[in-house]
Amino acid sequence: MLSETIRHTYLLHGLNHDQVAAIAAIANVREYDGGQTIVRQFSRDDGVAIVLEGTARVKGFSGETLCECGPGSIVGEMSLVDDQPRSANVVSVGRSKIVVIPGDKLWTLLDSDAVLARTFLHNLCRVLSMRLRTASIHLDLTQGKSVAPT
Repeated sequence: MLSETIRHTYLLHGLNHDQVAAIAAIANVREYDGGQTIVRQFSRDDGVAIVLEGTARVKGFSGETLCECGPGSIVGEMSLVDDQPRSANVVSVGRSKIVVIPGDKLWTLLDSDAVLARTFLHNLCRVLSMRLRTASIHLDLTQGKSVAPT
């Protein structure tokens, strides 16, 4: 059952059984072979995806690898939040299984349950904050700056 598979992912941390089941009910599981595109840069879809199995590689504007996301990781969250086109390509590294939660259905669900919305969005903010911190540290390191506390 999908709800049991996704309930321990970071994005759904703190949600009760019924809330996870509601998200699972609107989600789709997709399987990808190595090299297949999971998220296409500049596309207008706004769903968020959770890596269940395998690895997803996020590639930036010039094709460089920005990161690799393993089981439990999320991709596509920026377009969910800002309603802008996708900022990167995400491709499958080897065989992978991905849960896709369509943005329109997710927002409708969040509108119907304030506690679910608060918990989900809090988790999403934590993910975004962690990614911003990581990017800031990476930028400092590439510029030769110390990241140690002073």
